[in-house]
Amino acid sequence: MPMSKAMRGYFFSPNDLPLNEFIDKVLKRFTRLIIRYHLLVLLIGAVSSYFAYQQARTLKLDTNITSLMPKGVASVDNLNRVLKKTGSFSSLMVVVETPNQSAAEKFLKALRAQLLTMPWVSSASYFEDLSVFSKYKLLYVDMDDLKEIQRRIKREKKYRESHLSLNMKDTKITAHVRGDENTPPPPKLNFDDIWEKYKSGGTKEIKSGDNKTFQSKDGRIHVMVILPNEPATNIGNARQMVADVQTRIDALNPKNYSPDMKVMTGGRIKNRVLEFDAVITDLTGSAFWSVAGILLLLIIYFRRIMAIAYIGLPLLASIICTFGLTAMVLGRLNLISVFLIIILFGLGVDYGIHNLSRYDESRSKGLSIFDSLFEVLRHTGQASLLAAATTVAGFYSLLMTNFRAFFEFGFIAGTGVLLAFLSMYIYFPALIVFAEKIKLFRPRSSRPSSKESFSDKVFPHAQKILFGSLLLILTGIPLVSQVGFEEDFSNLQARLPEKDAIEAKIREVFPLKTDRAVVFVQNLDDMKKLVNTLNKRKTEDKDSPTIDRVVSIYDYVQSQSEQDAKLKIIRDIRKDVDEAKPYVSAKDRADIASIHDSLDIGELSPEDLPPTLRRLFSGLPNAGGYLVYIYNSVSMSQAVNARAFADDIREIPVGNTVYYPAAEALIFVDMINLMKRDASKAVFGAAIATFLVLFFGTRNFFTATILLIPTAIGFWLLFSIMGLFDIKLSIINMVALPSILGLGVDNGTHIFIRYREQGPGSLLYVLRTTGFAVTVSTLTTGIGFAGLLSAQNQGLHSLGLVAVLGVGTCLIASITVFPAFLQWLEARKRLSRLLLKPMSILSASRQG
Repeated sequence: MPMSKAMRGYFFSPNDLPLNEFIDKVLKRFTRLIIRYHLLVLLIGAVSSYFAYQQARTLKLDTNITSLMPKGVASVDNLNRVLKKTGSFSSLMVVVETPNQSAAEKFLKALRAQLLTMPWVSSASYFEDLSVFSKYKLLYVDMDDLKEIQRRIKREKKYRESHLSLNMKDTKITAHVRGDENTPPPPKLNFDDIWEKYKSGGTKEIKSGDNKTFQSKDGRIHVMVILPNEPATNIGNARQMVADVQTRIDALNPKNYSPDMKVMTGGRIKNRVLEFDAVITDLTGSAFWSVAGILLLLIIYFRRIMAIAYIGLPLLASIICTFGLTAMVLGRLNLISVFLIIILFGLGVDYGIHNLSRYDESRSKGLSIFDSLFEVLRHTGQASLLAAATTVAGFYSLLMTNFRAFFEFGFIAGTGVLLAFLSMYIYFPALIVFAEKIKLFRPRSSRPSSKESFSDKVFPHAQKILFGSLLLILTGIPLVSQVGFEEDFSNLQARLPEKDAIEAKIREVFPLKTDRAVVFVQNLDDMKKLVNTLNKRKTEDKDSPTIDRVVSIYDYVQSQSEQDAKLKIIRDIRKDVDEAKPYVSAKDRADIASIHDSLDIGELSPEDLPPTLRRLFSGLPNAGGYLVYIYNSVSMSQAVNARAFADDIREIPVGNTVYYPAAEALIFVDMINLMKRDASKAVFGAAIATFLVLFFGTRNFFTATILLIPTAIGFWLLFSIMGLFDIKLSIINMVALPSILGLGVDNGTHIFIRYREQGPGSLLYVLRTTGFAVTVSTLTTGIGFAGLLSAQNQGLHSLGLVAVLGVGTCLIASITVFPAFLQWLEARKRLSRLLLKPMSILSASRQG
């Protein structure tokens, strides 16, 4: 039905005609150049993709959680300083499981001998050398108990001096000082009651004996701790360390030592490798199913296999160039941005679907190659330009954030969408021309339904749909308010049964928690003050205690002043024992044997400790200073607990010095706080950037607002669903929100601009043509994200879930609520005239 002059006035303005003519002229010239030089364009695309691929190969995956944080964060800087002191907190553990303890120790002894020959091994221990603790055990008792030992010795000495007892030829001869003959003998000299206080579980434990193997209480599990002399943050180094140890284990063949012996590797170094492998597995698995699903959908929709090439090749070129540029600018991917390979495939394919769909439609109408490409560039290109601009602006708004995960994701995603758009309007036309020239491309034989067949129809049930949408919005208010933030860190990690099983066995041997905080101090006296301050803080905190135990070298090597005080008493005890020897019988001398070997000692220095303990508390050789460990009493997987622990230890003033501990818990808390601050900034920035692009693209406030309807309704439905099913926002799945925002605007823009092009009364025709393309492009994006649903990492799984729900709700809003709203506007000409004012850049010249 021809459009009346009045109706045409709703869509076009005479003032826009010069600009439209200029745009037409430029696009026609561009189309001729593409047709003439299509082979050169394809060659340039191939060469640029090759060099970008070579650059992209240098990309590294940084799995360290600190890589998500900006520079200058105190918790990260403190941890890095401590790492320079220690070289590495990471260790590799060998877990041996067998009831045959003798076989386990023989195997570990043989393995240790081989491991110590490797250049990267600093130490390998499966037992703790306790001989030094037995020798210096009198230094470890409290001063009051040491004085009690001295008192008992003196009492015994005094009695023996006044009551001599000798054996001569089986005759016992006794003598005593006159006046002391009726003095009752003292209690039997014994210190068992004192040593009982220092057994495990008492007030303080004193280690004794020669060696203590690292084994579980039932003796079935033995552990060897391997410390490297170099950092294991590089995944290549960590993988090589694990491989070296496994090679030695296999060469020894544990079955030769005991048929039922099982040997496994664990520890932080092994866990880092497992987590990296899980990410790669997630990436490859998700990518396979996502790409396969998208390609299958393209074949079904376009009913030709070559659609994969027409859309896939330009898209592949853009993705390669994106990651080549990422390698040049960032040099790495993090645990979140690595999955942009899949996401960009789903986002970028949208432009190809719209282009091929419009080109197919034009060629099936009998238009020439030139006219068909011009229609793609002039009409679909305008909608894609506005949609790409809003999506890129939304992603680039993340560059305003300090949170590296948001920043890097925004840069890569925004650049990827921009390059995908350029590729689909440069390489895609050239590829189509090449296919036409070699007779590979054939238009569809069946013509799509014409606009005239829908001329007397309107979008059905528009008012009912709008009324139902209003009810859903009102119903969703309490649900949206229930959407919370994920503060359980364990729900953002990969679930790895192998890792969990080994960790459970290690905890049977080393039950103390490993998510500790570390403080660096210069000397033993300062360390004593710090430890006393922490213990006092622990004792006084009755409301929300989070400190479980403070461990330092002070537990093994006391301060100079304390040692001097105790050594003075020990020397007095030694003097009393030596003076009493002439009067004490062999039997009586056995009574003091429990302390005799500990009397001939001097000052205990850190260098006297076993190598493993020296490394634990002193760090690298010649590094100076000492380390104090603060163990938490609450689980750090819960943000509320981690925040409480952080509040208790973040700053520790001791006199004129303030100590700043380093801990992953502090980093997690800082990450949550930073992410929450940047999340609001990112969402607000993306929304403002999107609206500004729409406003400057349309030069009409109301039109820009209309284009946000699918996005607004889609987001409201998304958060309603999340509130209903208790799906929480997290630091990982929030990066999907800009993608959903861009997709909603993309859908609304394509439908709206095609509707403007066709005029009132064309809504069903627009939905039949562009609406189908919008549906397919949205489904491809959803399939791209759906690949993450199979990820072992629960954070990435939630990213896929939120994204799939979001693109789904935006699609529903785009093909139901949005056209119903347009139909409602169309039925009210005054309101329609107010809102549907012409867009100078996006208005299209019409042919007849």
